[in-house]
This record gives sequence, C-alpha cells and structure tokens, in this order.
Amino acid sequence: MFSRLADANAAMFEETVKEVRGQLSGLVRFFEGSEEVTREEFHRFASPLARTGIVQAFAWAPLVPAIEKPRYESQARGDGLALYRFNERDERGRHRPASPRDEYLPIFYIEPTAGNEPAFGFDISAAACAGAR
Repeated sequence: MFSRLADANAAMFEETVKEVRGQLSGLVRFFEGSEEVTREEFHRFASPLARTGIVQAFAWAPLVPAIEKPRYESQARGDGLALYRFNERDERGRHRPASPRDEYLPIFYIEPTAGNEPAFGFDISAAACAGAR
C-alpha cells in the first residue's frame, strides 16, 4: 500500500515539475523575443501563469552592473514602486540595503505582486553568496 501511494505521489510531483518547467521555458522565450520587457508586459504574460497556483510567484532578476544600480532603482520607483531599492538580508533575516559589489541580481518584476511586495529589490546574488559562506 505504501509503495502504491508513494508511486502516485511521485507521479503527481513529476507532472507538476514538468508543468513548471514548461512555464519557465515560455517565460525565457518571452524575454529572448523582446529587446526590453516592460513591467506591464511582464504582468500581462506572467500573471496568468501565476494564477495556476503551482508556484508562489514568477520573478525576473536582471544582472545589473554596480554603475547601473541607481538607474534601475529610479526606474522601478518611476514605475510606482516608491520604496524600491536593492536589498539583502542580514544575519537575522531583516532587509537592509545591498552591500556594495560589482554586480547585482535584484528582483525587478514579480507576479503576482500582491503578497510578494517584500521581494522587490531583493538581490538574489547576495543570498547565493551568503549560502557559500
């Protein structure tokens, strides 16, 4: 009985992973097919994907050289994200401004936005560096 239950759950998990992989492939092709994707275009494309409920959210984090950091922060604020800034988490998990580095990978777009606002600006490269320590 346990074996049959495990097989059924494994099959459902495998199908879910295949579906997410397909959604991510579509998102990659969407970005590859456009010179620049706006916040509104990302919303229109990713919002229906996010409604499936399979994942919490779909996000995009561009590779931003340090010299471009002010421009990206300003653009996000101009898009209506008044408190947008590149950030990371300290040892206690609290948000703080991102430490100076050569490049950043900040979450720039996320769908759904509602409930995921704290993710905006989070530098995923900082999380990767912290995990390597």
